Amino acid sequence: MNPDGKRFADTDEIHYRLAWHPNTGHPGQHRSAARGDGFEFDSHIPLGEGVDPRRFDLMASARDPLDRLLARRYRQTSSVEVVILADLSASMAVRRGVRKLDMLADFTELLARSVFRNGDSFAFYGCAAKILDEFVSPPGRRVDGGLAIAKKLQSFDARAQSADSLAHAASLLTARRKLVFLVSDFFLEPQLLSQTLDALARHAIVPVLLQDSTEISQVPAFGLFTLADVETGAAQTCFMRPSMRTRFRDAYKRKSVQLHEICDARGHALLTATDRIVADDISRHFVYH
Repeated sequence: MNPDGKRFADTDEIHYRLAWHPNTGHPGQHRSAARGDGFEFDSHIPLGEGVDPRRFDLMASARDPLDRLLARRYRQTSSVEVVILADLSASMAVRRGVRKLDMLADFTELLARSVFRNGDSFAFYGCAAKILDEFVSPPGRRVDGGLAIAKKLQSFDARAQSADSLAHAASLLTARRKLVFLVSDFFLEPQLLSQTLDALARHAIVPVLLQDSTEISQVPAFGLFTLADVETGAAQTCFMRPSMRTRFRDAYKRKSVQLHEICDARGHALLTATDRIVADDISRHFVYH
């Protein structure tokens, strides 16, 4: 941790890569589907077909078997809208080793800064039983919106027993393709997760799992242990035995397997962040997926 208490440096950045060519009409850093003024060579076309005559290519024209005057055509660069769709249910506020809302705040600030530096637009939608207006930041090209959301997350005491509005929020995103980070601890009903991913099908989706390593490591093999429902807050004290701990861990593993199966079935690689947000780990995800 840095002296200022943050888990990352101001110079850290997420380098995200798009698997498609956006065409938003706004200049940016990503290769666009549109052709026009840009720096990346696309092809040669006959001079006079709507191309800038200053793009005339003498060498290509001299080699053309049809004796045409050719000009160079370039591909534009474009920006993209980057969205965080966040689970703000009660489980995200549970503090054991770390509080996942603090991890979400770090992720939001880091991504907002990276999006701003890249010339893209950033939006945030916080979802509990309903979409929380105070945690909605509409698409914008200023970094302030993301930083304000991150600051509010640090002091937010989530108490909602569900994140049912995730699927509704996903359906509200406009048709133009976006890069969407679905961020949660995924203590969600499988049906809700499936509905949310299906509602986001037109977009590029990165499911981000925030997890606390102590959720399993601190479960004792023998002795009294308090189990709390992460959504309702209801607590139950039980006498933990090795066999019970094994069943507890097996249930946790089954949840993990089911999560991967739901994401894999839709072609989305799960990005896992354990205990803290590391910019290089997130950037590496885009290299391999």
